[in-house]
Amino acid sequence: MRMGLWPSIEPRFRWAGTAVVAAIGYAVLRMATVGRWQAVALRDTFVYERMSKLPVFSRGFLAGIHPPVEPFLMKLTGTGSLHTIAMTQAAIATIAWLCLAVAVGISVRHHRLRVVAIVLVLTLSLSDRVVQWDGAALTESISASLFVTLVAGILVLLQRWRWIIAVPTIAVALLWGMTRDANSFVLATTAVAIAGLIVVRRLPRSWLALVAVCLVAFIGANWSANAARRWQHGFYDVIGQRVLTSASRTGFFRDHGMPTPPELLRLAGKFDSLHNFPFERDPELASFRRWVHRHGRQTYGEYLASHPGWALSGPFSLMHLRLTVLAPLDVYEPTNFHHAVPRLIQVPVFPLNAAIFYTEVTLIFVVGLAMAWKRPSSLLSVSIAVVVLAAVNAFVSWHADANEISRHMLGANVALRLGTWTLLVAVLDGLLSAQSSATSSPTETGPGAWTTP
Repeated sequence: MRMGLWPSIEPRFRWAGTAVVAAIGYAVLRMATVGRWQAVALRDTFVYERMSKLPVFSRGFLAGIHPPVEPFLMKLTGTGSLHTIAMTQAAIATIAWLCLAVAVGISVRHHRLRVVAIVLVLTLSLSDRVVQWDGAALTESISASLFVTLVAGILVLLQRWRWIIAVPTIAVALLWGMTRDANSFVLATTAVAIAGLIVVRRLPRSWLALVAVCLVAFIGANWSANAARRWQHGFYDVIGQRVLTSASRTGFFRDHGMPTPPELLRLAGKFDSLHNFPFERDPELASFRRWVHRHGRQTYGEYLASHPGWALSGPFSLMHLRLTVLAPLDVYEPTNFHHAVPRLIQVPVFPLNAAIFYTEVTLIFVVGLAMAWKRPSSLLSVSIAVVVLAAVNAFVSWHADANEISRHMLGANVALRLGTWTLLVAVLDGLLSAQSSATSSPTETGPGAWTTP
C-alpha cells in the first residue's frame, strides 16, 4: 500500500530537502550580510522616528506626514538603534522572500523546474537594488517584503482557499496598503480584478474577503493622505518640475483656475524641499495652495485624461526606464555596503541595460498571455497580474511626485522583474508539462493547476 502511494506523493515533496537547505543558507547569507553593514539614516528616517513616539491611534500617527507602517515598525523595535531596525527589516525580508520562493515552487507542475524557480526568486531578492534597503530606515524594505508575502499568499490560496492562509494574507494586504500611498492604488486595481473573476465564476465568493480588505486599505490610505495633506508635498514638485516648465501645461492649469502669480512662475524647475519649501510657506502663494487643496488633483487628472500620450510617456518612456534602472542609488546604501551575491550572478535577474530588459519583458509577456489562453495555471496568471500591477504602481508613483523618482519607482521595478521571471518559469513549466502530457496522462488538478470552483 505504501509503495503504491509513493509515486503519487514523491513528485510533490521530492524538492523539499533542497528547499530546506537553500532556505537555511539564504537566511544565514542575508542576515550576515546586513549584520555587517552600518545602517543609514536619511531625512525621512527622522520623520518616521518622530511619528513612532506618538500613540498608535492618534491622528498624528494614523494621518501623519508619512504612512504609519514604518513608524509602527520602529515602535515595535523599542529602540532608536538603526542597526536593530535594519536587522528587523532583514529578518522580515528573509521570511517574506522564502515564503514567496516556496509558494512559487509549489505552483510549478514540473518538479525539476521547482528548484530553478526557487533559486531564481531568491537570487532576485539578494540583488543590490533589493537587499540594500534592509539597511535603510525607509519604507522600501518593508514595502517589498509585504508585497512578496501578499503574492505568496495569493499563489497558495489559488491552489485551495484556506482561512488559515487567507487571514494572514488579508492582514498583509492591509499593512502593505498603509506602507506607501501608491500601494493602495495597486490594491484597488487588484480588488477590481478579483471581483471580476468572482463575477465570471473563476474564483469562489470567499475571495470577497480579500476584495473588501483591499478596498478598506485603499479608503484608509486615501483618508490618511487627505487628512494629513501629505499628497500635496509631492504634488508641489510635480507642479514645479512638470507643469511650470511647460507653457502649454501652465496655460491649461491657469485656464482651470490655478493662480499664477510671479512668485509661482519663478519656481519653475525647482523642488520644494530643496529651496526651503516656498510652495508651502511663501505667503504670496496662499491662493495657490488653496487651489491645490480644492482643485489640484482633479485638474491634474483632467490633464492626464486629455493628454494620454504625455501621461504614459513619463513613467514608461525608455529614457525614464533607463534612469530608474541605472540611477545612482548609492546615496541610499548602508555604510560598508558590499554585495550579498556576486554582481555577475545578479545581472541576469536585474539587468542594467533597460532596452534589452524591456524587450525581454515584452516577449515573455506576449508568450505568457498566449499560453494563459490555452493552458492557464496559478503561477502564470499571478505573474501576468504582477507585471500589470507593476505598471499601475509605476504610473501612480511617477505622477504622484517628481522628486527621488528612482527610489519611488523601486517597488514597480522590483515587481516588474519578479513578475517577468516567474512568468518565464510558468511558460517553461507549461511547455514541459505539455511535453510530458504527450507520454502520460495530464494531472489537471496537480500543483499549479487553477481549477474553476
